[in-house]
Amino acid sequence: MLDLANFEKEREKRHQLEKEKREKEKDVDYKSILRDARRVERSELNKALDTREKLRQQRLKEEDNMDHEMIQISKETKESDWEQYDQQRNAHRNERESLAKKRLNQRHEELVSFRKQIHLQQQEQEDVERRREEWVTIYEVRNKEENALLPETVQEEILVNVLQHEGSEDGEETIDFRSERLKKNKLQLQFIPTPEH
Repeated sequence: MLDLANFEKEREKRHQLEKEKREKEKDVDYKSILRDARRVERSELNKALDTREKLRQQRLKEEDNMDHEMIQISKETKESDWEQYDQQRNAHRNERESLAKKRLNQRHEELVSFRKQIHLQQQEQEDVERRREEWVTIYEVRNKEENALLPETVQEEILVNVLQHEGSEDGEETIDFRSERLKKNKLQLQFIPTPEH
């Protein structure tokens, strides 16, 4: 007959293997999430830099065009016209710069929001794993404590039932592990004191 201690060791071993497997899967999920987040962050940052460079080139080009236009009309304009022209040019420049800053700030806020979302998802997954491990540990400790309080014959009966149940689930032929001593001691279970007695 299989020893109860060996059965407990095997069960702890299976539990440890499952725990390691979950840890590996969790690490893979975290690495995948972080890798995707960095990829998106780099892509968004490159887009923002490209947009800023394009706006800068466009502004320089417009200023050059304006300078050429100023040279062409310089012979026909008065000093008051030049002041009005400078005011209009400065107003257009300020408007373009304000729009560019607004776009960059919007992209920055989107990146910050995305990082917060990824961080919250990681925290939620960690909390779920931690609570599951705590409940598994509590269950196993209570199970061991309750089994330790049972008579030896009852422990053997539980072990036999568990082994038969596992064998039938796997589709294998169940094996009767009952010993002669267990069969003789079955009657003793009827005389175990209970609160009713």
